[in-house]
Amino acid sequence: MIEAMHERLLDWAEACGGGGAFSTAWAYALSGESRGEGQGLAVPFSMAVYEIEKAVQGLPEALKLIVKEFYINSTSTLAQKLNALGMSKRTLYRRLDEAHKEIEQALMGVMHA
Repeated sequence: MIEAMHERLLDWAEACGGGGAFSTAWAYALSGESRGEGQGLAVPFSMAVYEIEKAVQGLPEALKLIVKEFYINSTSTLAQKLNALGMSKRTLYRRLDEAHKEIEQALMGVMHA
């Protein structure tokens, strides 16, 4: 696991509040849709959390599912997460490492843009 990325994803998961509402709100915010009198959707966020959310949303579905299960589903034990994902501990950590690297690459693209 890339420790710095792990910490950033923990912050992202905390902002998610442990549920899917965060992603729904971000979907509206990212889409640019507005509500009411031309006012955009007001979603409290930090740019760091926003960048992580965009990077997570850009992951392949299989990796996105693993990241969300591992970080957002904070009430589950590791055994429950492994069971939900249908994989071994070794496979989970290998795929998390892959996701961390992809997120890091996506974030590097943001910083160099």
